[in-house]
Amino acid sequence: MSWKPLALDPRMEAKWDSINSEEALAEHSRIELPNSIEQEDKSFPGPNGNELVVSIFRRKISTNRNRLCIYHIHGGGMIAGDRFLGVNWYFDVIDRYDVVQVTIEYRLAPTHPFPAPVEDCYAGVLWTAEHAEELGIDANKILTPGSSAGGGLCVGMNLLLRDRKGPKAIGQFLVTAMLDDRVDTISAHQTAHIKGWNRDADIYRWTCYLGESRGTGSISPYAAPSRATDLSGLPPTYLDVGAVDVFRDEDVKLALELCRDLGSLRVPPLAGLYPWHRRHLARYTCLCGCQQSQEGLVGTILY
Repeated sequence: MSWKPLALDPRMEAKWDSINSEEALAEHSRIELPNSIEQEDKSFPGPNGNELVVSIFRRKISTNRNRLCIYHIHGGGMIAGDRFLGVNWYFDVIDRYDVVQVTIEYRLAPTHPFPAPVEDCYAGVLWTAEHAEELGIDANKILTPGSSAGGGLCVGMNLLLRDRKGPKAIGQFLVTAMLDDRVDTISAHQTAHIKGWNRDADIYRWTCYLGESRGTGSISPYAAPSRATDLSGLPPTYLDVGAVDVFRDEDVKLALELCRDLGSLRVPPLAGLYPWHRRHLARYTCLCGCQQSQEGLVGTILY
C-alpha cells in the first residue's frame, strides 16, 4: 500500500494550528438556549445499575404530540465530551420544525471501556422510545445523528437495535464517523502528519476504548462498525467526511457497503465528501455546511 501525504489548504492549516482541542470541546459544550426552547433533564437506570442522564430540548409551546425526535450522541473520541457537545447545532431545527432533541450522557473510556458507551447509548434510545408519549414524540420517528466517536457509537447502537429486535431509527446522520479500530487505511496514513486528530491520536483513543485487543481479530462490530460483515437492516444513512481526514476511507467504505447491503437509494445522494478537514467546523462559518445538511435532512424526512 502506497500513498502521498495530504496537505491542508494554507488558510485552513493556519486555523488548525490555532485550535486547542480542550478549549474547542469546552466551547462546543457551552449552550445558550433560545427563548423559544426549554431544557429538561431526566435520569433512569443504566445497563449495569449505573444512572443514565438525558437532556431534552424542545419548543416551549407546541401542540404536536407526535414529533420527530433527534437522538443525539456526542463526539469526543470515546474519552472526552459530554451530552451538551454539539447540541446547539440543532436549536434552529428544533425551532423551525418543532422537533424534540434527546441527548445521552454515556460513560467514557478508559474508565469505562467497551461495551459501556455503546450500551449506554442503546439503553438511552430504548428509554426514549418507551417514553414517546411523555416526550411528545413519535417512537417510529427517531433520527440518530453522531459525529466522530458519536458516529461510530450511532452505527454500533443501530446494529444492536437490529440484532436485539429493538425500535428501528428513521435514519442515521454520520459526520466524520470513527469506525475502524485498525487505523490502517490510506487516509489514516496520509493524515498522520496533520496536527490534532491524526493517526497516532486515533490509535490512542481506540486503545482507551478497546485496550490491548485493538487491531486484533476479536473486535465486535458493535465496538468498531467497520468490522461488520452485514449491514442489512440498518436505517437510511446520511454520511459526510472531509477529504483530508483520518476517517475518510473507513467512512467511504461504510457508504459503499450500505449501498451493497441495503440497496437503498437514500445512501448515494446523501453521501458527501468535502475538500477539507471537517473538525471543529462550527468555529468557522466558511466551512459550516454540516449544519445546513442537518436542517435539510430533517426537512426531507418531515416533508
